[in-house]
Amino acid sequence: MDAVTWLVRQSFSRQIGDWCRAHGVQYIGHVIEDNNAHARTATSLGHYFRGLDGQDMSGIDDIGGQVLPQGEDVLVTGTMGKARDGEFYHYMLGNLAASAAAIEPGKQGRTMCEIFGNYGWAEGVRLEKYLADHFMVRGVNNFVPHAFSPKPFPDPDCPPHFYAHGHNPQYRHFGELMRYMNRVTTLTSGGVRIAPVAVLYHGEAEWAGKAMLSQKPARALAEAQIEYDCIPCDVFAERDHYKTVLGNPLRVNTQNYRALVVPYAQFITADFAKAAAELHRMGLPVLFVDGLPAGVCDGDDSLLEPLADCRVLGLEELVPEMKKLALPEAAFSPASTYLRAMHYRGECELFFFVNEAAEGYRGTVTIPYNGPCCWYDPWRNAVYPVQGTACGNDLRLKISLEPSHSLILLLDEPDASLLTGPVQCTGRTLPLEGWRRSVCAGIDYPRFENEEPVSLPDHLAEEQPAFSGFVRYESAFKLPGKGKVALEITDAYEGVEVFVNGQSAGIQIVPPFRYDLTALAKPGRNTLTIEVATTLERHCYDLTRDDPRMKMRGLAAPSCGSGITGQATIFFEEE
Repeated sequence: MDAVTWLVRQSFSRQIGDWCRAHGVQYIGHVIEDNNAHARTATSLGHYFRGLDGQDMSGIDDIGGQVLPQGEDVLVTGTMGKARDGEFYHYMLGNLAASAAAIEPGKQGRTMCEIFGNYGWAEGVRLEKYLADHFMVRGVNNFVPHAFSPKPFPDPDCPPHFYAHGHNPQYRHFGELMRYMNRVTTLTSGGVRIAPVAVLYHGEAEWAGKAMLSQKPARALAEAQIEYDCIPCDVFAERDHYKTVLGNPLRVNTQNYRALVVPYAQFITADFAKAAAELHRMGLPVLFVDGLPAGVCDGDDSLLEPLADCRVLGLEELVPEMKKLALPEAAFSPASTYLRAMHYRGECELFFFVNEAAEGYRGTVTIPYNGPCCWYDPWRNAVYPVQGTACGNDLRLKISLEPSHSLILLLDEPDASLLTGPVQCTGRTLPLEGWRRSVCAGIDYPRFENEEPVSLPDHLAEEQPAFSGFVRYESAFKLPGKGKVALEITDAYEGVEVFVNGQSAGIQIVPPFRYDLTALAKPGRNTLTIEVATTLERHCYDLTRDDPRMKMRGLAAPSCGSGITGQATIFFEEE
């Protein structure tokens, strides 16, 4: 395995990369990472880092249900009937890309993820935002969206297809998602992702004997919001290539590590054994999980002697040990295993927060900083003042995050003229006239038909189980005077666009959908129109259910909602 993977690096990855750069182009891509294949041959190249060494960006792909909301322990059967290692997909896949980009000088911090592909027609912008945030908060800053298809609709090959020859109702909503991703990745490119802990890559250990997968300690760290890189033994074997400097902290290219975590390995390499001993002597915490190694796979076992007094921890002891090092940098109260936090230093220093839970979060976050800062909402492209308390050299901030929502804390003095605030759904509620519903297919937009009265929540999915397209809801409200006006839609499937008096208030794709309507509403009667774009799952189910490619994917009967599945409320606060 060692000989083969070195040859792959030299004769494949580096050879292609050198040719590309000599011809004025960048070489990007990914290996097959699925279910830990990245450290094995046959389905992959045997070693993630060596396989991508010659590329100008690190690369991964996420397809076919690999990452799922709260899916780290879901052992669903995926494509080709293979079981799914949810821990790998949730705690290691994105991190492999971010780690390689950080430690390899030629990649200059650039990561790429091929994303959204082959999830089936049930995937819409609601899931796509979750997936985008999942990888962006782990350090991925370039994306290749999969897929568009030139074949006639509905092509059963790896849906969803974003345009689908005009049939996809969510095409404009997908465009809003792309703009959101551009805003985030602009802020998280060109700088350094702060990761104070290094986790040893398990590749060589798995080849040689019994080994713990790197995602095991990675999960413990991630659930405590402790950022980490996965580093291969090669950073110690080729110190000049990786710009490795042993010490406390351990420096690899742009990264400074305050601890080195070693998943259980029956055998380690000689280069790593020597480096670990030197780091231990220098005072860097070298923490072995579940036991010390039994031997050296390519050298004398006497190299293990200086490691005999290194700390050995169980997985459950890892996070308490990290807290002794003042980690995590972003400490939440109350704790939540589904909050994600990335510290990034670029043109502006920031913390990027994402809530991956199914429930909203209300609490505080404490960071090691005490200076000017502001909240940035990348979906609304709006800047908010903070509510914080200085605690010595730290800053404790109130934070509120709905499921699949994100916030960025910019550690900079805000321009006071730009400051606004989140949409406040407070004050008294105004009555709405009875709702009228009409529908149209995506290809027919905006020719709505079949208007009829409805009440909310709507039950369109039960009434028209094969319908996919746009659902329009029309009502009106009377504004008693001047004041702040807000709309909250608690749930809808999926993309929502709101119009007041015929003017768009914008597109949102993740509930709760909250709109500030103050600038569009006027005293007196106002018309309110809400257009909801569904996925194509229900329309495509009968059309493609017998195709073997869809069966291979584990096609299930549609279960998604249609239209407004919650309540819609107008709030008014008089001036």
